Amino acid sequence: MGRKVSGESVLPTHHREVSLPLERLRRHVLVLGASGSGKTETLLRLPWATARVSDWAVFFLDAKGDADYAPLPRADGRHGPR
Repeated sequence: MGRKVSGESVLPTHHREVSLPLERLRRHVLVLGASGSGKTETLLRLPWATARVSDWAVFFLDAKGDADYAPLPRADGRHGPR
């Protein structure tokens, strides 16, 4: 999704995939990248993947209000509040 500019790796990688340990999500997460690099896609997938592998309550807010973003699917396959 991105490339290292300089310095040591912040997150472990496997080939081109970045592995984000669940414990890292207990703090703030900043996603940076050029236009078209996958920032929005990453931020749409991250809550869904987190809900699937943890017992955390995951909330998703669309601050942009774009109509083209479908509601984030719940990990159990349904949409909307529990």
